[in-house]
Amino acid sequence: AKASTYQQYDGAHNFRVAASGSADAAISWNTGFEVLNDGKARAKNGLLFGTDTAAANTLDDYEEGTWTPVVQGAAGNPSSINFSTAPSGRYTKIGRQVTISFYLHINVATGGSGNFQLHGVPFTCASGNGGFSGAVSLYYGDASLSDPVLKIDTSYLSIICASGAGGYFSNVTWASAQLSAFANNTAMAGTVTYFV
Repeated sequence: AKASTYQQYDGAHNFRVAASGSADAAISWNTGFEVLNDGKARAKNGLLFGTDTAAANTLDDYEEGTWTPVVQGAAGNPSSINFSTAPSGRYTKIGRQVTISFYLHINVATGGSGNFQLHGVPFTCASGNGGFSGAVSLYYGDASLSDPVLKIDTSYLSIICASGAGGYFSNVTWASAQLSAFANNTAMAGTVTYFV
């Protein structure tokens, strides 16, 4: 028969369940829900809403954190890059959906060729395009950005989300998205949403 138990211990509440088992056998408990002693609640196996029972609809993850954008070229990586400020990025992951934001300012880049690629995304993309969208802002100007030209174009990084090796964003259809176009005195900021 199925079983359930509720436990209060050390200021926490613990709700556990067990599937059907053999008579007189040890019960294998599965923690379904906890209220921790700091007031936070945790559903270790995810949440379902309404009358849904489908495993695919279980909300089972939420994360926030940082990541470091890495500039590469499809036909060769830069031999050196000098950034005016260190590249930075943040992410929020809700279930399979990941939203990343990033900023980088390339002062001088030497070497490298091919389509611009942005590596280092915090979670590997789903195979193929991964069903993602995003927008990227580019600023062309002097190193201080005191007189920049702003260009906003979703085609820069919203074409390919390649899986493997952590995944990366790139563009394979627009000639201006060559690494050389992003080489010197270019600042980039963007937000991209993709699926894992």
